[in-house]
Amino acid sequence: MIDLPPPAEISLERSLGKGERAEIFLARGGRFAIKRYFTQDQISFPAKELIPYQYDENGMFLGAQRELDVAQRLIHPNVIRIHSMFFDGTTTYLVMDFVDGRTLDDMQEKTVLLQAARDVIDVLRLALNEGLIHHDLHSENFVLDRLGKIYFIDLDSFDDEEGDEDWDEYADHIYTFIHALLRFDTTIPTKDGLQSKEDLAAYLDELKAALSS
Repeated sequence: MIDLPPPAEISLERSLGKGERAEIFLARGGRFAIKRYFTQDQISFPAKELIPYQYDENGMFLGAQRELDVAQRLIHPNVIRIHSMFFDGTTTYLVMDFVDGRTLDDMQEKTVLLQAARDVIDVLRLALNEGLIHHDLHSENFVLDRLGKIYFIDLDSFDDEEGDEDWDEYADHIYTFIHALLRFDTTIPTKDGLQSKEDLAAYLDELKAALSS
């Protein structure tokens, strides 16, 4: 059981970065990171166009609950742990583990990148079993800790399957990301003609095997 501080006692020490919809802070003590979502009036375009779908009538950011739900479905050592969500009446927050690390773009060691690629495939395979697909495989959505362990940090990029997925397109998206992660100097199999979720699962297994040989 994680010993979380009550929301009223959480102190934001410093900013770790921000995007269109939220800013990440290091919490006092250095154990947790806090994702603070912007309120509706703080959002700018193009994210502002999605406001009617992202906030409830009280101003709570609905995507935060979704990220928490995804984290609870993807219990995996390479997925950031999100422990709780709270809303203070104006602003929505997520409490998650803090990973003191670096971006993928900073890493050049091939053995670390190979392990990172295998771990990414493992998470995507688990997600597929949970009916989730990742629609934004880009380096900024991952972080490496000081030992080179990779973490998925933007769980909002996972979507539930809708039943009409283009599995070829998704396989190409995965191939492109893994190939780029390995700096384009490792041969990995491509695949087309995928007709089903089971076909994609088999392709992920093939990718993992190719990187483990």
